[in-house]
Amino acid sequence: AAWLVPEILPWLLIYALLALLYTLFFKHVAVVDIVAIAAFFLIRLLAGGAAFHVHVSGWLFGSVLLLALFLSGGKRLGELASLGDVAVRHRSSLRCYTRPMLLRLLYVCAVTVLFTYAMYCVSHGMLLSSVPLCALGLWRYIRRVRQGCDGDPTASLLRDPVLFVVGAVWLVLVSLAVYAG
Repeated sequence: AAWLVPEILPWLLIYALLALLYTLFFKHVAVVDIVAIAAFFLIRLLAGGAAFHVHVSGWLFGSVLLLALFLSGGKRLGELASLGDVAVRHRSSLRCYTRPMLLRLLYVCAVTVLFTYAMYCVSHGMLLSSVPLCALGLWRYIRRVRQGCDGDPTASLLRDPVLFVVGAVWLVLVSLAVYAG
């Protein structure tokens, strides 16, 4: 990838370093594990911006950061629910998480990601019709993990027909706004 697009080489190196640190240390430390996962998403975003010579706005950066924190917290909540008493043997950082703590993280991140995404849409003068879909997707995901369903974002998207349709319609709206506008 760096041979084809040299601008992403620094991001690939940072990603590799973070992956190493995550594997050796960060995944074992509560909160740090969730922040590190969010950092992976941000590095991908910034590498994409560098690859296509596109400025990543602060609103987009904030939206991706908060969405990644939201989804990572949901995944941890899903692990706590599905693994029960053996959760700590699966992931040592789960020892420090509680259901109420992770639910608060989900609620705070959902509200703030919705705000930052709406501001991103406003700042670009488009995509406003996608904001209600974003809200519906966030609340549907919270509902799933509160009910003890798998918190894995991909599994949630594929197993929940409502979430899948919301995601598909959002993708169509955004694609039309970006490529037809």
